[in-house]
Amino acid sequence: IRTKSKTLDSRNVVLKHLKKVLDESTNNAETDTINEDTFFYRKCMGEFFDKDKFIICGRKGTGKTHLCKALQNKKIANNIKRLSNQDDDNDDYIFINATPQKKEEKFLLTEIFKHSFDNDFVHTNFWRLYIWTKLLRDRNEDLFKIQIAIKKREHIIDTAKIPYDKEFSQIDYFKYMNDMDVLFRSIDDLHTFNELLKIAHKKIFILFDGLESYIHPLYWN
Repeated sequence: IRTKSKTLDSRNVVLKHLKKVLDESTNNAETDTINEDTFFYRKCMGEFFDKDKFIICGRKGTGKTHLCKALQNKKIANNIKRLSNQDDDNDDYIFINATPQKKEEKFLLTEIFKHSFDNDFVHTNFWRLYIWTKLLRDRNEDLFKIQIAIKKREHIIDTAKIPYDKEFSQIDYFKYMNDMDVLFRSIDDLHTFNELLKIAHKKIFILFDGLESYIHPLYWN
C-alpha cells in the first residue's frame, strides 16, 4: 500500500509540474519563450552536430521551430553538444537565425526565386549575398569584432561602394547580383569571415526555419 501511495504521489507531482509548464506556454513556437529549466533534451539532438546532417525534418508541431530557437540559447546549445560525439571539439558554437522575420522579406525571397530558379548564376549569387548580409548584420555580440574587422579592412574595391548597412529590397538584390564589385567583395568577405572564425575558435550554424514554406527544397543548394 505504501509503495502504491508513493507512486501516486510521484505521479501527482509530475502532473502538477506539467500543468504549470503548459499553462505558462503560449503553445506557439513562433512566440513562445525558451525556458532553460523546462527544456526537454533528447539523445537524438546530439546528431545536430554531425557534419553530414543538415536538415531537421518533422511534422507540424513536433518542435522544429522550438529547437531552432533553443539552439540560440548558449546554455541549451552547450548541453545539446554534450549529447554529441564532439568531445574533441572545443570551439565556441554560434547559432544565427537567417529565417526571414517579416512578411515582406518572405515575399521578397519568393519573388526572387520565381525569376531566378532557371538561372544558376543568379541563384548562386543570391545565396552568397543573402548569407553575406545576414552574417554582417547579425547582432550576436560574439560576432561584433569580426564584423567590424571585415568592414574596416583594406581592399582593392572601395569600401564606400559596398552596401554593408543597407537592408536589401528586391531591386537591390537584382542590382547587386549583377554588380561584380559587390559580388567579388562579398565572396572575399565570406572567406575572411571564415578565417577569422578559425582564429577565434568559433563555428557558425546558420538556421533557416520553415524555409520550405516559401522556397521549394529543390532550390536550397
